[in-house]
Amino acid sequence: MNFDRLRSKSRWMMGAGTLTTLVALLAILAGCNKRSNTSGGGGTAGPTQDVGWLEKVDCQTVLGWAWDKDHPDDPVSVDILDGTTALATVKADVARGDLASAGKGNGKHGFTYSLPSSVRDGKPHVIHVTLSGNSADLGMSPKTITCPTGG
Repeated sequence: MNFDRLRSKSRWMMGAGTLTTLVALLAILAGCNKRSNTSGGGGTAGPTQDVGWLEKVDCQTVLGWAWDKDHPDDPVSVDILDGTTALATVKADVARGDLASAGKGNGKHGFTYSLPSSVRDGKPHVIHVTLSGNSADLGMSPKTITCPTGG
């Protein structure tokens, strides 16, 4: 599928930001990866959007999914970082119907992590999520949050 053509033909239907998000989601669900996400520093970098996505970061929670297409029913682990500081390693094993419907193995590839109170200090925090042992960010990672003190 030619996503650049879809983007140009569909621009009249919705705003550019919404369209970019829609095209990126369609690419992931189709198992297509037209670009590499190499942010996150040195080490292994390469296409990571087809293996995971950081969907939400707020002052309480980090939410997303990750999988290994070579072992589609086995859970993988993700590393969650605040800048370069490791916060946690979490297993992506939460069942999600949307992932199963999209052909992502058995669909048990979601993850959720509760952020520590240290991020609620009024300062910006850059939250990265990577596959464990890989410095390349998942799709839509990193995300920056600034949380009120004590919130």
